Amino acid sequence: MEYKILSGRAFQRKEVKDKHKWVLQVRIRILGREVVTKNKTVHAMSKSEAQRKLFMWQEKLEDYDALAEVDTLAAFADKYLDHAAEVKDWSPRTLNSYKRINDLYIKPMLGKEKLTDITAEMISDFIFRLSTDEKNVKQRRGKSKVLNVRTVKSIYYLLSQIMKTAYQWERIPINPMDRIPTPKGRPRRPQVFSEDILRKILMALTKQNPEFQFQVLLDVTTGCRIGELMGLSWDDYNERNHTFLVHQTVQYTAEKGTYLYPRTKTENSKRYIYVIPQLRSILERKRKEYEALRKSAPESWNPYHLIFYTYDGKPVRPNTVSNNFSHFIKKNGIEHIRFHDLRGYFATMLMRCGYSLPDIIKKTGHSKASTLLDYYGHALRESEEKMNRSITESFNNLPSNLLEQ
Repeated sequence: MEYKILSGRAFQRKEVKDKHKWVLQVRIRILGREVVTKNKTVHAMSKSEAQRKLFMWQEKLEDYDALAEVDTLAAFADKYLDHAAEVKDWSPRTLNSYKRINDLYIKPMLGKEKLTDITAEMISDFIFRLSTDEKNVKQRRGKSKVLNVRTVKSIYYLLSQIMKTAYQWERIPINPMDRIPTPKGRPRRPQVFSEDILRKILMALTKQNPEFQFQVLLDVTTGCRIGELMGLSWDDYNERNHTFLVHQTVQYTAEKGTYLYPRTKTENSKRYIYVIPQLRSILERKRKEYEALRKSAPESWNPYHLIFYTYDGKPVRPNTVSNNFSHFIKKNGIEHIRFHDLRGYFATMLMRCGYSLPDIIKKTGHSKASTLLDYYGHALRESEEKMNRSITESFNNLPSNLLEQ
């Protein structure tokens, strides 16, 4: 990218009370394109010090071409992911997810471009192609083979973070992502099944093995994410209150295999879940079974005291449970739902019972009310007729002369 610094100035904003806060402003002409303004806030004791910092900044800006020789988008994206994983303390699964997005979508289409050569037009075209191109890739694609809106937004988010960091690290004079709007469209809402389907599931469960039965029953009555369910430990069970503390999750990556991660998806996800009386006898049998195995097993067996474990005492991979559930649904001719939809049923059941959103969020571990409503609010439409009837009956005693026009 060829450009020329046209002018620069140091000034203070009138509304800012801090007399040592200065704004450095540089106008840059990108040859063949446009003039852009770049601002930077600095701390300076006087205007002369602010001017010196302005001159130093302009000198750095003039070094962009040298940096561009080594920083392609692919190279910088790898640097960003390594840096962000450390600074943001991502879980291995989160880092693996972002690396997958980078390797599958960003690198093949934009990776060879120099950071300073990437334009808003190029990014806009990239996002458009992601949203419209049909490819035979299984990852988050529907029958049309077009990427799911949620995946497109995830790619957009990662690319915007990469370019924002490149700008903050002064690898590029402007951030082309500033001019690219978030892709439109709403993600596909998860399916929330009816009580009739739940009855079919419960009837079919009677023919399954006790371990699978308990996994399904405990999940539909607590609303756990599958990784949270697999991460439940006897160490976190309160017999007096009949609750488990949810504070860790079982995850899987190709590099690490199945492992226990010592945190939940978000801080709000850390919570207590209640075991209903109907399941406590099953839980007690499981505990006795676990303690019997523990006596004859080596010390290294099931070191985290998980309630669900493999024969050799290791955590159960979440995909194993979800795949078993999908096979169970298909085998019994039940309308297709995922194991994760059990969590959705639990959330909507609480909504139908009239509990407040803040209380439901505490129970399900969602990050915020809008997330809960966006995902499961549509399931409440079947209750609208009942609500409308209640509203009508509440105002049956309106004075007749008030209604006469």
